Amino acid sequence: MAEVSNEKLTAADRRRLNKIMASPDPVLIAERVFAYYRDGGRADRTPRSYMYLHMGMLAGAVMRLTDDTRRSATVGNNRSETGVNRDGNGI
Repeated sequence: MAEVSNEKLTAADRRRLNKIMASPDPVLIAERVFAYYRDGGRADRTPRSYMYLHMGMLAGAVMRLTDDTRRSATVGNNRSETGVNRDGNGI
């Protein structure tokens, strides 16, 4: 892919990228980045630096989702096989 300069980004593309980066929700970031590049021809006119930024955002979103999933899976599973909580309290 040829390197595309920032000047070739349209104002609409720039606004959309800024909205993607401003979202605090990792699920929304992942969905929006995927939709952004799925849109026909957008990857060809997006600078490589933005693509690297978005790849990092996606990786961070996946790591946060994985961590949240692990954390929620262990919340209800706080008992050991002996019936004693891991913090030492009985049933």
